[in-house]
Order: sequence, then C-alpha cells, then structure tokens
Amino acid sequence: MVEASRANGVLTLRVRFQRAQGASGQESVYYGAPANWKDDIYVTAGDKKYFLLADTEGYPLASDDLTLQLNDDMPVAATWFGKFPAPGPEIQAISLVLPQVEPLDNIPLSGR
Repeated sequence: MVEASRANGVLTLRVRFQRAQGASGQESVYYGAPANWKDDIYVTAGDKKYFLLADTEGYPLASDDLTLQLNDDMPVAATWFGKFPAPGPEIQAISLVLPQVEPLDNIPLSGR
C-alpha cells in the first residue's frame, strides 16, 4: 500500500510492504541512510526526478532503515516514509524508486 500526499510544496510518501506468500526470514534493503541516498531514492513525475529532501544537518527526510521482516504471523513486512519536493498540481501520479526494490509506478497523488 502506498499513500502519497502533497502539501505546502512537499510530497510525503508512506509505503507499507507486505510479505510474499510463504516468505520467511529478514531482508535488509538498507540500514541507516543508504550510502548513495541522494541518487538512489527518488520520485519521477513526467520527465523530472525529485530527490529526497534533507534536514538542516544533511540527513535524508526518510526512514532510517528498510528491513523486511518476513514471518508467517506478521501481516505487514515493513513500512517506509520519505519527503520530496512536490511536483506541480498538474501531476496526478508519480513513481517511487528505492534501492533494491522494483519501482512503484502510478502512485496517485492527493492534495495540491
């Protein structure tokens, strides 16, 4: 499940990953900010890329890690969030690129 909202020039994404049928174990996509987070995590909208925003100390405005817990008794494997510059109001859907994850395409946007 992906939620994408746009407000005050900021696009906020929340992603909830679900485990595949029969999957078990743990998979760390990244822990701490990925070494190349400025290049590896971004949103595409139209023909533009929008990269993660950073705080005043240069840390990305995103989840510190993305570790998938794959246990049979857990319905949700992992959650992730990130903040990006918002594309213009004419953009109605975006794609999210995360390291080691297939691009998440056609995510509808809410807000202006």
